[in-house]
Amino acid sequence: MKIRRTIVFLIVLCSILAGIYFRFTIRLLGYHIYYIKLKKYDAHTAERKAAELYEKQNYTEASELTKRLLLVFPQSIELQKIRGLSLFMLGNRIDGAKYLFPILRSTETDEMTLRNITSILFEERYFTDIVRLLERIPLGRDPELNYYMGSSLVEIGNYKKAIEYLEKSEARGSNNANVYYYLARAHEKLGNETEAITNYIQALRINPFHHESKKHLIALYTRKGLYKEAQRIVRGKFSH
Repeated sequence: MKIRRTIVFLIVLCSILAGIYFRFTIRLLGYHIYYIKLKKYDAHTAERKAAELYEKQNYTEASELTKRLLLVFPQSIELQKIRGLSLFMLGNRIDGAKYLFPILRSTETDEMTLRNITSILFEERYFTDIVRLLERIPLGRDPELNYYMGSSLVEIGNYKKAIEYLEKSEARGSNNANVYYYLARAHEKLGNETEAITNYIQALRINPFHHESKKHLIALYTRKGLYKEAQRIVRGKFSH
């Protein structure tokens, strides 16, 4: 009796697996016929069509199209990139990373893709992931990537190392107030209050409405008993 049940179970299981396999095979064949025979796509055309959707911010359509096209052109790095970025923009960070991280590890780094990924991760506060990603890649003097690396290191508490990256970004004449804000935060955490004040003020010179720089600088002045200086910052006077 047990043997009979086992045989029946195996037959049912094989039937299910066979059905799944044949459905996938038929679907794959259908995509090949549709995109290659009917629409006359080659890999370049497929990549261009997907890129157009992504650039128009039609992320759902770009994600669905690349999902199908990758069954037809599975070796296309560009399609993998667009699918990954589209998934990121749709809020599916994990699946997006599955497409994007292998590309960055296994091919020559695409700087625009790297900046897009890093920017999205930063907005979502995935600071540890940014550090792990950028540690594998030579950043050189790229101001934007050094900023993301440095600010992420500040957010996870590695202040000394953060300064090294932020100073590389600053050395390129950055007009990004956040560079100086994070430099100030790192110096303040390390007890370098003079450097912290200088950088908070520089952030406010670039962007007088930088709320976090103003808040931290007022708190720092108040903690040091420099109440007149704190009042000047409240009034929007950023001389130093």
